[in-house]
Amino acid sequence: MIVLSACGFRPGMYGRADDAGAGDDTSQSSDASDASTDATDSMTVTPLCDANDSTLRVCLTFEGNGQDGSSYNNDVALAGGMTFGAGHTGQALVTSSGTATAGNTTSLDVSALTMDVWIKATTIPTGGARAGIFDSGGRYRIFLQTDGAVRCSLSPGSTTEVLTATGVITAGAWRRITCTHASGTMRLYIDGAMVGSSNSGASILTSGGGFVVGHNNPTTENFNGAIDDLRVFSAAVAP
Repeated sequence: MIVLSACGFRPGMYGRADDAGAGDDTSQSSDASDASTDATDSMTVTPLCDANDSTLRVCLTFEGNGQDGSSYNNDVALAGGMTFGAGHTGQALVTSSGTATAGNTTSLDVSALTMDVWIKATTIPTGGARAGIFDSGGRYRIFLQTDGAVRCSLSPGSTTEVLTATGVITAGAWRRITCTHASGTMRLYIDGAMVGSSNSGASILTSGGGFVVGHNNPTTENFNGAIDDLRVFSAAVAP
């Protein structure tokens, strides 16, 4: 998202001494150039991890570590083979083996939800298998399933909500998955385009547990590939 700053320094607004007395054509050209510079310099890019956003509960960019860029300090501990490689931007978490876990946190107890993540699958599960991308215990999760299907779900029990889009992930390509849930409606987006929605009236349970990245909890079921720019919001944020 691009936001306009209230004001900005205008480079070159103080001309050099040898510019004095320049003709009208030169002045007009300079004005046009300055105006273009002003427009460029007045724009700032909102950071991916905005610690001032209270709805941002997790923000993991995986730039060589598992540090959380939100204000909630939901860092993940890496073990058993988790490494880093080329990401969608910068570096990414490579999750073909091992675990990435965050401890018990109530900051994920929310009434509205967005899970947003970039993935690049090395292989796609087959034969009914699945691979965990993000899993917050009894709250909500994202799986990659057989033949490139993505599954977003709330769990467990009578409030279970499951939304699956088939054939949307292919090996070797970066894809952005966004799952939102608010007012009983779940929506699933791939690369910013909505591919499914469901309105069951389900609510999001609270559990007080933590979460894992790149595998399932408590079983392993590792995602074979790379995960980048993982964010969780306590609001429905369309991509």
